[in-house]
Amino acid sequence: MSLFEKLPQEEVHLLSEYLAFYSSGTPLREERMDYFLRFWEEAKLPFY
Repeated sequence: MSLFEKLPQEEVHLLSEYLAFYSSGTPLREERMDYFLRFWEEAKLPFY
């Protein structure tokens, strides 16, 4: 199970809006968000 699948839908929506606002202005597709979250997941893996 990926980190993206663990996040509540409300947080996914908020993250999508944040990334859209500070990047291209368009919401990211789920597969792109999963790509970005994998770096966070790898860095936090020792703390799980």
